[in-house]
Amino acid sequence: LLLARRSRGLGRVGVAAGLVGAAGVALLAAAGVVSTAIDGNWAGMPGLVVPGVLLLGVGLALTAWVVLRARILPVPLSLSLLATALLLPFANEQTSRVLLAVPFGVAWLAAGVLLLARATRTRAARAL
Repeated sequence: LLLARRSRGLGRVGVAAGLVGAAGVALLAAAGVVSTAIDGNWAGMPGLVVPGVLLLGVGLALTAWVVLRARILPVPLSLSLLATALLLPFANEQTSRVLLAVPFGVAWLAAGVLLLARATRTRAARAL
């Protein structure tokens, strides 16, 4: 989101991506605190985890959309970020569906490698 803000500005979608993703993380953190400090078998846990996962998935999909619109990454890579973010709410760490999270990690790994290589080339060009 920071690169998108620098290149074209975030706009409403970028702000929504940040807020929705932060709300999802906050709900999941609250679930972790309740599980650790209060009661690991609390009956209201799905009330924190399910909306947290959904909000985080929507926030990540909106972030991928902002990255696509700002042209920070090549279009195929941006589309893969978006498609794999949409798979995340269907992942389940207690079954083999946890493998649905793997493409998301690989897509972000590729994005990181590309951005790092681009930054390295930019610094090398400035040094000359």
